[in-house]
Amino acid sequence: MKKLVICCFVLLALFVQNASSQQLGDLYTERTGGFSMSMPRGWQTANFNQKYLMIMGPEVNGLTPNIGFGDEEFSGTITSHVDAVLGYIPLLFSDFSQINRSSFTTNAGVTGESVTYLVTMGSIRVRQKMYVFPNRRGNAVMVITCTAPVSGGERFDAVFDASVKTFTWTR
Repeated sequence: MKKLVICCFVLLALFVQNASSQQLGDLYTERTGGFSMSMPRGWQTANFNQKYLMIMGPEVNGLTPNIGFGDEEFSGTITSHVDAVLGYIPLLFSDFSQINRSSFTTNAGVTGESVTYLVTMGSIRVRQKMYVFPNRRGNAVMVITCTAPVSGGERFDAVFDASVKTFTWTR
């Protein structure tokens, strides 16, 4: 019986690992920012004249799902940074609606927080999942913002989580 239980756990672990690996594609390495992350399978980088490239998926319901990166100096806790951002977003988007907030740890052991929320950008209602991580020196944060359409957007949560789970500092 004990061997059967162990075998089931091993098979479950392999299934979960295989399901995640099927969602992931190429590795995006940002040398200037000193980080890397696997992109969702079939997604590509695009240059929008920002500090870092964006990762773009195929269009869904009139919206191109994407992953953007931004960093800024900040020496407080991740929780205080997320609190400040969540206090600011409703000033930009009057229809801001928070869905959830939780801690999030990457495969490399980088620990931060994630928040999922809804806002309207222009005339399009979007679902965003924001991940915030400290840099290695503790004097800045990396904010990874993942955007998907509201309709069916929850199905992107697993894709975004699998991709961001691979985030790591390279220097």
